[in-house]
This record gives sequence, C-alpha cells and structure tokens, in this order.
Amino acid sequence: AAASSIKGKFGGSKWAVLRKDVMVNIARRGYDYGTRVATLGPGTSFGEKALLEGEQRFASVICLEDCEFLTLSSLQFQSILAPILERKEQEKLSLLHVLFPPVTELRTKRQSQILAFLHEQRLGKGVTMVKQGDRRKEVANARRLVFIVAEGSADLRVQDGAKNWVTVAEIRPPSVVGAASALLDKAEPVTVVTTTSTKLLVIPAGHFRRQFPRDCIDLLKVQHVQALRFHHGVLTARGA
Repeated sequence: AAASSIKGKFGGSKWAVLRKDVMVNIARRGYDYGTRVATLGPGTSFGEKALLEGEQRFASVICLEDCEFLTLSSLQFQSILAPILERKEQEKLSLLHVLFPPVTELRTKRQSQILAFLHEQRLGKGVTMVKQGDRRKEVANARRLVFIVAEGSADLRVQDGAKNWVTVAEIRPPSVVGAASALLDKAEPVTVVTTTSTKLLVIPAGHFRRQFPRDCIDLLKVQHVQALRFHHGVLTARGA
C-alpha cells in the first residue's frame, strides 16, 4: 500500500479517485498512519482542506491497491473549486450550528476539523435508516453512526399496542438520526424511513464523542427524553 497524502505535510494538490479504493487514516501521535476512519471509492476526492486553509494535512490517505487519480494543482484548485467548496463547508457548518449550538463557541480551526469527519451519503425514497428498538451495541460488528439529515425528509414511525405502525411525525433538515443507539446506549425510539431522496452527513459515534463538545451529548439526552414523551402523547391521543 502506498500513501497518496500524508498527515502533517502541506497541501500541494487535490486528488479525485477514478478507480479502486483508498483508506483515510488519522494518527493521534507518532509517525505511523494511525487508525482507519473512512474508505473512499471512485468519484470521491480528498486534499481540499489543506488547500482551502493553507495548513498541514489532517489525515493520511493510503492506496489499498493500484489506483487511478485525477489531480488539481493548488493554483488550479483555487481558481476553479475553492469558492464552491467554501460555500459547501459553510452550509455544513450552518447545519451544525443549528443542531449543536455549543459548536459555535469552538475555534474556527476546531470547527473545520469536525467537518473533516462528516461524510456525505445519499439515500433513495423508502430506505429505513434506523429501526425502533435498535441497540447497536448488541449487534455484532455494527458501526455506530450518527446521521444528520441535510436534505430531504423522513417519517418517524412507532408500533402501537396492536403492533400496527403509526407515523408520529415527519423530520426535515436539519435533524439528527441514530443518536440514541450510537451515542446514548439507548434503544432507538422510532423507525425512520425516508420519504424523499435524502442527503445525510454521517459521522462515526467515536469521532463525535472526541470532536464535539460534551454539551452536545447532554443536549441529545434531553432531546431523547422529549421525543419519548412526544411519541407517547401521540399514541395516547390516537387511543393506541
């Protein structure tokens, strides 16, 4: 395996993956390649943050096999893509600021590091994101992921006493899904099913804990209790 981009070095190019997969690693200390945090496939890119901010690379990217890339020099990047990516990063930050106000108090560089852990994912209509009763710590090899709904919508469904599925609410951006099982070690209170094409920002629970302020976890705990009360109230009103 060969490293295409090394943590700590200053950015000179942006890379776009054409063929095969590469893995993204972050080392907390020393000079090894660290722990894998993501795998990037064809159609993805990396290296833009170092170019946008003129700083050292935040992660190492390692080829799992022979790969093909397209590259842009720093000058080409600044003239073509920088304004577009800066706007996209600002849109992501705006979502985080609405969902997690404590993030606004972090330094700009720290907020930028949080964005590095968010990966976009698109789902079609009718996809189940989480299921009522899910406890991910009980599922072998399950990755604990937190989903932020950035575009689209989804239904929140619960089973009543007769085992019928009842839609109790609809969620729209920005919303958090999967935090109960991923971060709070609680059973998911609802089943979440997309009702439109949906764009998500996904972050592993471990990175959420390390990167986000502790107050964000406390905020999610309060929201979890409020959601349980709301769903119970809807079922009670329906006589379920």
